[in-house]
Amino acid sequence: MSLLLGDDPNRLLPNGRNLVDKVDGRINGITFQYQPFAYQIEGTKYNLPIGNNLSKFLDHPLGNGTSLDLTLPFYTDSIQLGDKGRAWIRTSDVIKYHAGTDFMPKTLSGDFDVCAAQDGILKSKSDSCVVLSHKSSNNKEFLTVYQHLEPSSIINFQDGYLIKRGQKIGKIARGNGAHLHFGVALKGPKGVVNNVQIPELYYLIDPFGIYDYARNPNDVNSYNYLPNNLNNKFNFLTFSIRGSVRTIHWRTNPLINSLPISLLTEQPYRKIKRIQTRVLANNDIIGMPPPEKEQFLVWLDGVSNPEFFFIPLKNAQDKSMELRMVDILKDSFMNGKRVRLEYKYIDNLPQILAVWVTD
Repeated sequence: MSLLLGDDPNRLLPNGRNLVDKVDGRINGITFQYQPFAYQIEGTKYNLPIGNNLSKFLDHPLGNGTSLDLTLPFYTDSIQLGDKGRAWIRTSDVIKYHAGTDFMPKTLSGDFDVCAAQDGILKSKSDSCVVLSHKSSNNKEFLTVYQHLEPSSIINFQDGYLIKRGQKIGKIARGNGAHLHFGVALKGPKGVVNNVQIPELYYLIDPFGIYDYARNPNDVNSYNYLPNNLNNKFNFLTFSIRGSVRTIHWRTNPLINSLPISLLTEQPYRKIKRIQTRVLANNDIIGMPPPEKEQFLVWLDGVSNPEFFFIPLKNAQDKSMELRMVDILKDSFMNGKRVRLEYKYIDNLPQILAVWVTD
């Protein structure tokens, strides 16, 4: 892209250094050579700084500072940054290309649902990857990429299907090191390189707006954004993005406010197969149950993920909305009515926000 935008690698080269050798590229069956933006010292390769033209493109990849308006591709705040692929450059070495952000559950054996980060249509899917196509507010296309999904969990959408922001796509595969690799791509310019016509191609960009500023020069293990100390990766959602001089493409800052508001159980409406009530009726009761048991639990027929849904009751008072929903669900269970639930993950548990009932 730098060559297509008109940047000259020789002008970016440090004094006394040599560019790496040209490498072969292949476009539409035609092989050609081009110059990478890199130099070497005693056999070790280093990236050149970003040129002015590429810098302008990265400042405003959609034009006029337009943001992608992304929300986080999951529902729960029980997420941490990946151990190795936390950001655009891997934490395990200085120059490793990563081109995405890894999100993983806080518990090593856990998993989590993955959802669309913006309204879009299904462009492609494979055994473990889904790609969505979106339009920005100024009508430019970009892609979001969701990798390392459990194949059996991917929703059976057809190509071209409209998927709404926050709609479930699938679930990450379980196991040690399991994570979501999230990427964002948009088209770069077309042009000519070494007498070969290069069409518009998709290029991965960093939605945090960090490229040449990604590393702390005094500490190769830390970054200058999100958060101050990435060893505290567990709470990264509550930190504001900092240090970026380029467009930040998330809807809000800090990111915790970019979690989707809620989910709906899938159609059709379903009968309730089981309920369980654990209520703290009076704070003066001796031997009262712990707070996590002050809940009303609901199991739906034919729904195994999530296994159950809950309404917190610790702070519920007479005629509160929580107790009203409990009454509706109890009546539905006793009379065989079918329901649909709106819910949100709180600490990885699905809390009921609203109830719909039909006969």
